[in-house]
Amino acid sequence: MLVSFIVTVFNKEHIILETLECLVNQELPIDTSIEIICVDDKSTDKSIELIKQFSTNYPNVFLVENIANKGPSFSINRAANYAHGDYFIPIDADDLIPNNHLATLLNIALREKADFVIGKSIRTNNLPEPITIEPNFQQYKGTKSLDFIVKKKLCHMGFLVSSSLWKSASGAFEKVFIQDQSLPMRLAHKASCMVFINHHIYYLSPRTEENLSSNTNQQHHDRFFSALDMLENKDLSNDSIFGLKGKIISSIWKCYRDRFKWRALFSQPFFIYISNKVFKTTYNDNLQKKWECFFKNLENVRRM
Repeated sequence: MLVSFIVTVFNKEHIILETLECLVNQELPIDTSIEIICVDDKSTDKSIELIKQFSTNYPNVFLVENIANKGPSFSINRAANYAHGDYFIPIDADDLIPNNHLATLLNIALREKADFVIGKSIRTNNLPEPITIEPNFQQYKGTKSLDFIVKKKLCHMGFLVSSSLWKSASGAFEKVFIQDQSLPMRLAHKASCMVFINHHIYYLSPRTEENLSSNTNQQHHDRFFSALDMLENKDLSNDSIFGLKGKIISSIWKCYRDRFKWRALFSQPFFIYISNKVFKTTYNDNLQKKWECFFKNLENVRRM
């Protein structure tokens, strides 16, 4: 059994070695091996140099270099294209996982015949704590998988996914810059069986000005278009449709809130947002087209 860690890297010289050490020191079940595929997105710091140096001691660590800065969505898909594993675990280069992360998720996937295993994330300075031997988890099948992902707003890496499911879902949505909005939804939509572990399995680095999460315009833009992309599917449940439309409403409202501050309280998106929360209403096609135009012209956003 081969498990591929697929890692997106951009200017992470301050932590990339800690992340790689975290991966090579994973507890491995019997007859299981790993490979680590790092895709560097045209870093301007010493990230490439550090990965190359690290790989001299670990022949299962591979580096792929983008010829231009393409963003995490493109890079994670490129890493997957180079991976040979039966399962993939996508990782951001500045995040960490417990040392029994792979063993726990893989054992659950094999035992429950799940092709997608995801858990909780936490943003902290603390080092990862081992996952309890028998963590509490829930199993979802059919449309219930996407219903759950949308309802719980799960948008992080560190999950385990079969390579066949990744291919079926076509990986991340490359028309948005950031991968973590689209990937869990796309995989849940195509999963035959998803397991959610009610335990922190993924440790996000604290927010800094260098994190993509600090660019709220990018976050709102990518959340909006990732939800819009999912709504193109014709086999969604009513719960998923309502939840995805709620994401769209939340994206436009939060973007207005961040841009216009207190004046946003008198805006149309605010009243639609409140109505959605209280009365479970959504919006019409004309409003959606108006919001699409707004986001397509939003400044300080990388568009692919």
